[in-house]
Amino acid sequence: MINKTYTLKIKFNPTDITAIIGVDKKELNFESNLYLAEKYNLLNKTDFHFTIIWSATGKEIIRLISNLSKKEKKETVNKIEKLCKSTIWTVELKNEFYYLAKYYYEEWLPDEKRESIIQIASIKELDKFYFELNNLLNTKFKLPIPHLTLLTSSTREDKKLRWVWVYSKRQFESLNPERIFIK
Repeated sequence: MINKTYTLKIKFNPTDITAIIGVDKKELNFESNLYLAEKYNLLNKTDFHFTIIWSATGKEIIRLISNLSKKEKKETVNKIEKLCKSTIWTVELKNEFYYLAKYYYEEWLPDEKRESIIQIASIKELDKFYFELNNLLNTKFKLPIPHLTLLTSSTREDKKLRWVWVYSKRQFESLNPERIFIK
């Protein structure tokens, strides 16, 4: 699925105020994945999605509306859901792939190195969506970098299919991504 445009439906979770666009793996071209999986010794993910509102943003929204009345909270969450679902999401996958690696440190657990290969996408509606979301909440949330995580691995057996967390362009660049060129 390179340079092909798809119109997809969003899944909104009102409990944690997150939103993703799920992708059916039948829509993806795995030929390049097989090559990359072998070259980088990574595993194919089993589910695919684009993150529109990630968990940290959702937690911040929950914090921001915590002082509102129950009715006002519900109305705000409903407005966010309506904004998510009324947007016609059009995704175009680019012929742009990156290898990412990041170390994770958790108290009482062994250090972990996660690796991922992602494919960059374009979601034209993202700018307008975040403009409207930020206006609604009087915030300045950063845009997520649209991408699909294709392959993953971890030095911890229980997290082999976990990916390198990447959300914003700044966070992406801080990981020193390695561009991968695929013919």
